[in-house]
Amino acid sequence: PGLVLFTMFTFVGPLINTLPLRVRVDREAGLGQWLADLRAGQVALREHAHWPLSRVRSGSGVPPGSPLFESLVAFDVATVDGAVRALGGDWSRRRCELVGRSSFPLVLGAHAEPELLLEIKNDRRVLDDAAGADILDQVRGLLEQLPAGAHRPVGALSLLTRAQRKAVVEDLNATDRPYPRDRCLHELVEA
Repeated sequence: PGLVLFTMFTFVGPLINTLPLRVRVDREAGLGQWLADLRAGQVALREHAHWPLSRVRSGSGVPPGSPLFESLVAFDVATVDGAVRALGGDWSRRRCELVGRSSFPLVLGAHAEPELLLEIKNDRRVLDDAAGADILDQVRGLLEQLPAGAHRPVGALSLLTRAQRKAVVEDLNATDRPYPRDRCLHELVEA
């Protein structure tokens, strides 16, 4: 006699506590050493992985009212679909997709199943799809430059894709125009 309510939660996938990361980029540092230092910093952060974000915020130096972070980079060995299909049996014939929302304006996801798969999710109120696609192209471009050598300085890497470099360096600088040869420079500036 009485009302009994049941609530059931089903969690599929990892439950993570996100830690913000500030990265200083020394343009003169060798790429391999910079990446090694970055990894060491992330490994050191793991001891704080259980902290609630309120505790992380208190020691962050980020002013109150400002977001602690506005983007998320998530790396998984496999996509949800790949992990489920790897179970074999009937699961190998099913297609699974993770459906969810993020509270971050920008999420870069990377999955390392047989080849690296990158995806970007952006809040269209903050970042339009074209800007999100540009960021994804820039990440791809950076990754393509990595095999060129770990001793190259970080500053030698280009954030511009070939298309962006052409647009900025060539197209925007295509300002060559004919001008009257019978006038002095000060007259042209005056005009």
